[in-house]
Amino acid sequence: MGGLKGGSQAELRCGIVERLAAAQKSAPLSRRLVGEAAVACGVAESTMWRWVACGGPPSRPRSGVVPSERAVELLLAWRGNVAAVHRQLAEEGEEVPSVRTLARAFERGLSPAQRGLARRGDVAVRDRAVYLRYEARVRAECYEGDHKQLSIEVLAPRATRPQRPWVTLFVDQFSRLIVGWAISLRPTQAEVLAALRMAVTVDPERGPFGGVPVLLRWDRGLEFAADSIAQATLALGCVSRRTDAYCPWQKGKIERLNRTLEQELLQGLPGWTGGPRDVRGRLVDQTPWTLERFVAVFVEWVIAYNTTRPHTALAGRTPLEAWRSDATPVRALEHQEARWMLLARCTHVVQKDGIHHNSGIYFADELSGMRGEEVEVAHMPHDRRWIEVFHEGRWLATARPSVELDAAARARVLERRREDEKELKAWARRARRRARVRVAPITGPGKIEPLDSPAPPADTEPSTGRATLRLLGWEAQLNQPLDEHDDGDQVRERKP
Repeated sequence: MGGLKGGSQAELRCGIVERLAAAQKSAPLSRRLVGEAAVACGVAESTMWRWVACGGPPSRPRSGVVPSERAVELLLAWRGNVAAVHRQLAEEGEEVPSVRTLARAFERGLSPAQRGLARRGDVAVRDRAVYLRYEARVRAECYEGDHKQLSIEVLAPRATRPQRPWVTLFVDQFSRLIVGWAISLRPTQAEVLAALRMAVTVDPERGPFGGVPVLLRWDRGLEFAADSIAQATLALGCVSRRTDAYCPWQKGKIERLNRTLEQELLQGLPGWTGGPRDVRGRLVDQTPWTLERFVAVFVEWVIAYNTTRPHTALAGRTPLEAWRSDATPVRALEHQEARWMLLARCTHVVQKDGIHHNSGIYFADELSGMRGEEVEVAHMPHDRRWIEVFHEGRWLATARPSVELDAAARARVLERRREDEKELKAWARRARRRARVRVAPITGPGKIEPLDSPAPPADTEPSTGRATLRLLGWEAQLNQPLDEHDDGDQVRERKP
């Protein structure tokens, strides 16, 4: 049996001796009981018998050196360097013990938190802080978001040197599901909105989960503080809350996910920055993956993490099983409703076969007749199934890869093109007809008088236009009765 540990040793000894003295009043103490008590208190058996006879252990004043206020001030000034404190106290003329004795005095007189503060500053205080653990009660109650620079080197398109990509993650606090993610070479608000859009929409190909959360929690990164992020959360109808500075435990679920990503995926891939290095400090494995290949592996890992990997904090269930175990209704956005959240944008010129984007050709019926026009394309990173097309600030269409168009879709496109060409030609004919200008016959210098467009023929009016009759001076004779004796000569006499 070892000695007593924990609590005040003097108080524990006094309690044992008091119980033995009370038991001695009713019956004699056995030697075995006193021996076990002596071993527990870390003293000899004779000492224990003497304490029982005297009513308790003797009280002796605390011995040892007590650090002065000046010594504590110097310990803070010298960042916990006891030897420097000893040297300066000796230079100031104070009587000080040896360095080892002074160090033991600081250990007795100061708490571990105070000694850590002297050595490492506020970091030590945060490391020793005790915080409350928060668990979400239902699914989609809170999504935690964070950026992480991955400790792996990949080769981006058209790049000559490998670099470390970034990932933006959103995880459901209740089920630990990775509901949204986006990989980029530099974290911006576009990646935040792309990952958030994935989190609030339900994609059958990705899994039957996702939806608008009640609360969004992320750190104080500038990407999360952008105006577009605030407008997005306001439009979603959820509350966004930023954690305090240097308090990663306030979003501990995603911080733990970052460590899991490091341990279970990155450490086993070529190009991991924590791998062995040569004498020059370069990685031994200098065959970095391409960004496209890494994204494919990352997608497989996310699917396995959500669907097949048991989680200790979920009692051995997978995140997807934990999500399905809760019947709380979740409001999910459809693809059309979340179109405004696609902030990863670029401009393209419509070509004769569609929009060339991300090594693919995209087409939509609404692009007919827009060849040569500049449009804005909004897309999700690494999702090539569709793009959103905007023209002059307004949404135009959802374009999809032209290679995926079936025979019916191609026939519909050709029919629409013929109809558009027919309507355009008809419009041009009408415009040219309206543009024709008819003027009166010119017989000499003077003002040129344009003629009105000829009126449609009627049963009650002659076929000669009114403008022509007015020009000839016959407008007054229109619809007037003729004299029986009048003939063509008389008419010719009235001719000017």
